Amino acid sequence: MEGRSNTKPVERRRFPRYPCTGGAEIFQSGRRWGWAAVNEISCGGCYIETLHPLPVGAEVPLRLTIADISLDVCAKVTSADPMVGTGMIFGTVPPKQWNNLTQIIE
Repeated sequence: MEGRSNTKPVERRRFPRYPCTGGAEIFQSGRRWGWAAVNEISCGGCYIETLHPLPVGAEVPLRLTIADISLDVCAKVTSADPMVGTGMIFGTVPPKQWNNLTQIIE
C-alpha cells in the first residue's frame, strides 16, 4: 500500500506506565511551588496534570501521594503541555523511597 507504513511506533519508555490517582506537591527553593494531580506512574517517572507546567529541563523535588503512600523524589521535566500537564523523569530514588514506589505500582 502506498502512503501507509506497517511499522509500529517505537516505544521510548524504559518502564511501563500505570494509571493512578493521586496528588503531587511541587517544590522550588525549599518551598511548595504548587499542587498537581498524578495520573500515571512508572519506575522511571510520572505524568502530572497541571495548568501551569514547569519548563522542560527544570529539576524539582516532588512529593507524590498515591493510595496513602508518599514518595519524595527529585524529578526532571521531560515534556510540558500547556493547560494539560507535565511529564517527569525521576532522578536517583533512595532505597526507602524505592520501597514506597514499588508499593504504589503494585
